[in-house]
Amino acid sequence: MAVSISERGALELRRIMKEQNSEDLFLRMSLKGGGCSGFNYFLDFAKEPGNFDLTFESNGLRIVIDKKSHLFMNGTVLDFNDGLIDRGFRFNNPMAKTSCGCGTSFGM
Repeated sequence: MAVSISERGALELRRIMKEQNSEDLFLRMSLKGGGCSGFNYFLDFAKEPGNFDLTFESNGLRIVIDKKSHLFMNGTVLDFNDGLIDRGFRFNNPMAKTSCGCGTSFGM
């Protein structure tokens, strides 16, 4: 399996990348320990993959994720909610057993 980006997520990422003149970069998805549920999600841009990275393509965007994060994010879809109250990126992770209320951390 892979990580992927929904159509809405890809549209918002392209807007951000154009705004920041970073259209030729990879989207880096990663995890770090912490948060109220155990792991926090992180998004960043990367010029190129590292030695321990996996690469994927979804909706025309290039994604890079380190192998360790991929173990816990395999099958995750990055989506974007443009609602007035809860606007922002959402990680739909089928491996997550618990999640915090704000959606930025999860537990296994």
